[in-house]
Order: sequence, then structure tokens, then C-alpha cells
Amino acid sequence: MSTTTTHITTLPLKALRAAALCGSPLDIRTYLDGVFVDVRSPTETFVVGTDGHLLGCYHHEQDIGDPEDAPPFTPWNMIIPMAHIKALGTPKGRWAPETVELTLTVTTDGDTPPVSFGALTLGDTRQTFTPIDSKFPDYMRVIPRTVNGKASHINLALLARFVAVGKALGVKENFVHLAQNGDGASLVQFASEPMIAVVMPMRGHETVPHERPDWFDSPREKEAKAAVRAKAEAVSA
Repeated sequence: MSTTTTHITTLPLKALRAAALCGSPLDIRTYLDGVFVDVRSPTETFVVGTDGHLLGCYHHEQDIGDPEDAPPFTPWNMIIPMAHIKALGTPKGRWAPETVELTLTVTTDGDTPPVSFGALTLGDTRQTFTPIDSKFPDYMRVIPRTVNGKASHINLALLARFVAVGKALGVKENFVHLAQNGDGASLVQFASEPMIAVVMPMRGHETVPHERPDWFDSPREKEAKAAVRAKAEAVSA
């Protein structure tokens, strides 16, 4: 006897689009060619995209009214193929829809593997798809709780991608908060949106001193530094 379970939630379109920009289209690792939607509670959902070097996570909260009136809830998640998110397009105009309804239907029949189908509905546009059957990285472990503030070697191409991410989110500021973390993952945040990202460092590069280069000093400053170095060498000898 088969059993069908249907899960439904709503998400901001900008969350899906921003997370998709952090992914890796057409990657042979199929989970990178999708957006992970993790519905952890009736009021809290995480929308995540990654390409292995950069990871973006949008935190969405929604009001469900009186929790006592809500039906029983079971956490669920799925990976949406990136192509179906792009196919939704970017609605324009004053009355353009901004919220997407996401549906996951799972049918089980005895000992056979469950069959899953997904659907994205944006206004009059509806995309049906088969969720990507793969294990998504544990994004909660990737995002560090704290950073050490040490300088990191960061690929500029990765930072440049946040221009498009910010545009997808509709942020007005033209900057991000970058918290460097040495050889660990650095944190990137927008001031006005509940999205956090991590950027992996480029390892194996020579460390740059955290001070102005000597060639920028005046003759007097060069003499003073030379005297300090000479004194330190004499003490160590």
C-alpha cells in the first residue's frame, strides 16, 4: 500500500536566486548544481548554495500565527535543480510576485525506494521537477561560529560574485562585511539581509607583513628602523 506525504512552504524569490549564484551550474557533483532548502521548523528555513569554494546561506523566518493551531510538523529538505530556479525568471513591475511556493511530494510503497517530486510556483508560473538525489554538505559545520581576525588570501573572483548576490537580494549598500579568518573560512555578511556566506582561503601563499612597506618610509624613518634592527641583532648575538 502506497503512502503519499506532501510538504509545502513559501520562500522569498530573492533567497533562491541569491543562493543559486553561490552554486556551480553544470558541475558533475550534482548537489553543487542546485539549491538546498532546509525546512527546520514551521517558522524557520535555510536556503543554501555552494560551489565548494564559496557558500551562501539565507535565513528565512515566517509567521504562522498561533503555534498551537499549526498542524503537526516534520522537518524536511530537498535540493532544487538550479535550472528550474533560473526558469522562474525575474518578474518585473509593481505587482510582480516576490514569494515562491515550494512543494515536495514523497510517495512510498512498501520496501521500494520513495519517489519524490517537487514544484515551484511563482504567480502564474509553475516549475515541476525531480529533486536532486544527493547528499548536500553540512553547511552548519562549514560556517564558523567565530573568526580569528587574521588576514587571509582570498580569491578576488569569489568576492566579486557578491556584487551579483547583492543585486539578487536587492540590497542598497554597495559593500559587504568581511571577517577574515586566516587559513579558515572567512565570513561575508550583508548589513540589511539575513544572508551569511563563507569564502575559503587560498593556502600556500607567502604571508604579507601587516604594515606599510619599507620603501614608503621617509629617510628618517628608514634610519630609525635600521637602528632598531641593529640593536635587536646585537642583543640576539
